[in-house]
Amino acid sequence: MHHSHTPRLPRRDLLRRTAIVAGAAAVAGPLVTAAEPAHAAVIPPGGNLQQAQQRFVDLRFGMFIHFNMGTFHDAEWVQPGRDPLTFNPTALDCGQWAAAAKSAGMTFGVLTAKHHDGFCLWPSAQTTYNVMSSSVRRDVVQLYVDAFRAAGLQPALYFSIWDRNQGVAKDSMSAADIAFVKAQITELLTGYGPIPALVIDGWAWQMGHRQAPYGEIRDHIKALQPDIILVDHNGQTEPFEEDAIYFEEPKGIWAPAGNTYACCQGQNIVNTGWFWHPSTPNARPLSADNIVNGHLRVLESRYCTFMLNCPPNTAGQLDANIVNRLREVGPLWTPNLARPALPAQPDVLDHVVTPVAVTSTSGTATNAIDGILDYTSRPVQTLWQSTGALPQSVTLDLGAVYSNLDMLTCLPRQDGTTTGNITSYRILASTDGVTYTQITAGAWSADKALKRASFPPLRARYLRLEAVAAVGGSVAVVSEIDCGGVAARPVSGGTGYWNLINRYSGKALDVTAASLDNGAPVIQWTSTNATNQQWQLVHVGAGYCKLISRHSGKVLDVTGASTADGAPVIQWTDTTSANQLWKLVGVGDGYHKLVCYRSGKLLDVTGPSTSNGVQVVQSADHGTASQQWRLTNG
Repeated sequence: MHHSHTPRLPRRDLLRRTAIVAGAAAVAGPLVTAAEPAHAAVIPPGGNLQQAQQRFVDLRFGMFIHFNMGTFHDAEWVQPGRDPLTFNPTALDCGQWAAAAKSAGMTFGVLTAKHHDGFCLWPSAQTTYNVMSSSVRRDVVQLYVDAFRAAGLQPALYFSIWDRNQGVAKDSMSAADIAFVKAQITELLTGYGPIPALVIDGWAWQMGHRQAPYGEIRDHIKALQPDIILVDHNGQTEPFEEDAIYFEEPKGIWAPAGNTYACCQGQNIVNTGWFWHPSTPNARPLSADNIVNGHLRVLESRYCTFMLNCPPNTAGQLDANIVNRLREVGPLWTPNLARPALPAQPDVLDHVVTPVAVTSTSGTATNAIDGILDYTSRPVQTLWQSTGALPQSVTLDLGAVYSNLDMLTCLPRQDGTTTGNITSYRILASTDGVTYTQITAGAWSADKALKRASFPPLRARYLRLEAVAAVGGSVAVVSEIDCGGVAARPVSGGTGYWNLINRYSGKALDVTAASLDNGAPVIQWTSTNATNQQWQLVHVGAGYCKLISRHSGKVLDVTGASTADGAPVIQWTDTTSANQLWKLVGVGDGYHKLVCYRSGKLLDVTGPSTSNGVQVVQSADHGTASQQWRLTNG
């Protein structure tokens, strides 16, 4: 990793963004289409995102705008570290883009706010590799959203999680990387008003949805803008961990005839690539007839929004051949407002729980949860494949007990064969990894469609999918297993904070004298449910979490980053260092050991003692009651 120190935004920008954050609930309103369809009042019942998905497919036609560092280096994927001064649009005119989009009958745009090289078109406070270090020194994202809204168009954004400048990539993801990604998403989704869709790239196909935890990132996005549609470039034709499927036409992938899933399809108006190249101005664009009759009318009946890529040039404007073609499209394109409403969509796992570990009775268990998906470009398909006679099973470890789990999904293999696809299954759950209870069983069709198993909301840390029967009879095969629920959370009800009650003493984990200071001792004290006894658990990946004091906002920390037995536990400013990360390990009866990442030692009470005010320390695992803690809602 090479995370550099970066300057903060100018005060006026900070104040602007702070004000927007404070008003986020008002900002993040529903999507509004340019022309309200006739069927809007009769949207059929469906999944939990039905109305948002309906609004998205009603957008129908938009401009994909690949404009970033690649524009200035004749490259689709620019090498990281290019001089930011080379980003130099000499006549930048986002209003021209919007006018061209409007002339074609488009309703929205999608701008590449950040591509894989990591250059940001907004003044990100997380890195200096952004427009404020470029030759233009202007917030291009702001110019874009202002221009499109002024033209009556909605501004969506594209964001690459894979960041080769920052070092955010496969097999090197850290808690700091995840925090970096979330911080940049926060900037984009709180600084620019309502965004109808966020198109993410470099995720499933690059590092996978486990290394960059889908559930955590999705929850973050939805907390900022609840009505936003999340799209991932994952090469899928079945919906898996996304709100709408993305079909990448230049790879030969189309929304299939008869499709009823909410989806979108991307294509280039010229065949020179996604970004502008010196050959772009002289290339012949798709004909107006092809755009309208060969794409829009075909895709409209398939509930597929068409995103036509129109790359601006090095001046920051669309070339004449593109502008002229879009002007020809407008008179030919009229949306069919009598199109039937989007068919009822299946529930989307609103709160996905990314497993921290997995085991199986045979085969390579991790292949079932890695979230690596890209069947169209290489192809890549990591599969769990059992050996030995059925039944065989895969067991997910969620890292902590979650409440309101109500669904498990299974994505079968997507490579054109059905051998091994599970046709009969059982699902079992456990809080301690020892005692399992069957919660549902059933049958699935043998096709490649995403399989769902729903059950009444429950509390569990472990979920087990058991393949009872499969196509071919001798082996079970799975691409991805997923779980979560409409309201799945690592806490249930209450304030979202926990009291930690020691098993030996019955007393609560407490910050002495309700101090706000760094270094204040953490002690045990009679439980009063005071805010200095309430702790928020924030998961950071790999099964570890931070424990944040509700009273002070500081985190549970081992003093001096010590690895020694008896080292005092304190509160300190959050630095996400190894001595501030803890893993909850269930021991049964609702109690857990808390294991420090740095030292491997357990949270313990000195003595042990039952007295108020006794210092909490770390110590080697002795299996004693003073090292066990029960979590109750604060």
